[in-house]
Amino acid sequence: MPIDAPYDPDNRLLGLSPHLRALAHRGQQALARSEPAHAIAPLDQAIAECPAHPELLRLRGLCEHFHGRFDRAIELFRRAADAWPADGLIASNLGAALAQSGNIDAALRMFRRATELDPTLIDAWFNLGRALDLRHDAAGAHAAFEAVLELEPRHRPARILRAEAAKTLGRIAEAETELRAVLSEDPDSVAAWVALSNLKSFRADADDLRGLQRMHANSALAPMQRIDIGFAFAAALEAAGEYDRAFEVYCAANAEKRA
Repeated sequence: MPIDAPYDPDNRLLGLSPHLRALAHRGQQALARSEPAHAIAPLDQAIAECPAHPELLRLRGLCEHFHGRFDRAIELFRRAADAWPADGLIASNLGAALAQSGNIDAALRMFRRATELDPTLIDAWFNLGRALDLRHDAAGAHAAFEAVLELEPRHRPARILRAEAAKTLGRIAEAETELRAVLSEDPDSVAAWVALSNLKSFRADADDLRGLQRMHANSALAPMQRIDIGFAFAAALEAAGEYDRAFEVYCAANAEKRA
């Protein structure tokens, strides 16, 4: 049964005393700094005094999610959702925890519900697109990423994933145009370079080779990023007809992958 709790999406701490609001704010600030460990104590103190407040439960669920304790996060989000069944943000958080736990079908239902309850939730649309992609629904994923971009046109991860969905749908020119537009704005985007190099239409020009060579030489890349760029650079060299050099880069990337 839904808990009788005041609800105002613009005042998520409605019903809490000033003391409990202060504890909740401390938890929110720690989460905003990506320091969930520092959010737990003030939130637990607040929940001890007000154990059924949905926003406190949601924030505490985010702490569990950050720490990879997805079953506990799901439990907390479900309790919050029982109290505020019309809250899109809680539905989105629950969907994300379900997805991380491997329950993609349940996650899809939650993301869809979240976007129905609040069509302005960018994360819900984005995660819906990712979940649909995992279910090999390229058309649905493309539409979800379109919804993200209607809300935030410069959302680069959504632009890249929309291009990937377009590629799956056979719209190769659309995909290449989008990825090159992303790279014109962010020439250091590993994800965009990798996606571009995987297009059948990809023909590397001199600027592409220079850009990939620069990225390949960047020692600041994380190990997996360096491997991904290595394969992308090798594909570009092969597309440009530099077969011997492409083979060398492929071998180096494979060696790093096995290491």
